[in-house]
Amino acid sequence: MPANHKILQQVSENNYFVHFKNRVGWNIQTDRPGDPIFGEPDRVFEYNGEKIGLELTQIFQPGDYIEKSIDNSTGSRMREAEGQHQSLLRKAARAYYSSPEAIPLKVQCGGRGWDSWSLRIKGPSALLARVLMRVAQRALKPRECVRLGGREARWLRVTVLPNEPQWKGYSRWQFMDDSVGWVLYKPSFVNSLIQQAITTKAQKLAFYRQAISGKVMLLLIADHLLGSGMISAEHDLCADLKGFDRVFFMEYPDKVLEVEAVSLGNH
Repeated sequence: MPANHKILQQVSENNYFVHFKNRVGWNIQTDRPGDPIFGEPDRVFEYNGEKIGLELTQIFQPGDYIEKSIDNSTGSRMREAEGQHQSLLRKAARAYYSSPEAIPLKVQCGGRGWDSWSLRIKGPSALLARVLMRVAQRALKPRECVRLGGREARWLRVTVLPNEPQWKGYSRWQFMDDSVGWVLYKPSFVNSLIQQAITTKAQKLAFYRQAISGKVMLLLIADHLLGSGMISAEHDLCADLKGFDRVFFMEYPDKVLEVEAVSLGNH
């Protein structure tokens, strides 16, 4: 896994978990990140009086599906670029919202040349934050949109959000080129990807159980804000859970499905 993508996964983990528990309607009072030193899953919490460990992992389209090519390295390159782009936006959002004058914004980027621009410019995230602050100071009304830049070169689309508590610090900013792609929805193919992810994660299941002495569940995440995560499933997901107590599939940020347990002999 590319280093940049691993960082993106770690930063996004809490956001995925909060979204998941809200989607499934679990009223979890206390939770904490798992301790990797003791071999714990990514999140540890109590629900309905039971201690539960939840391992989170993202699944991605194979490279040949992303670009209709047989070059399987495509997926890795795409995810690495996504990680770099999201890192830039994350830092820019942090710098922008550090100002008391910041108002909630939805930011979308696109066009060519962002990677080379980021390398040429000293402090690209801080510069991007200053550009966004100038937009915020235009006294635009909520839902008004401003587009900066050219048609093919780097461009920004900035939408002013209502200055209300639910929009405070909104930072689900996107590189549009990263979020556009083929949607993988063929049931047999999706089930195969899910089974492969479960089988891989099950290799550590004994360590998870020993570490938390409770139920261990798995959350598979297809992030639809990224082109490599454009995987969609119907309500007939089934797989060999390989010993996990429950397995869920989340099409972030749209829906959560539970994977039905079947044995390999019936699958």
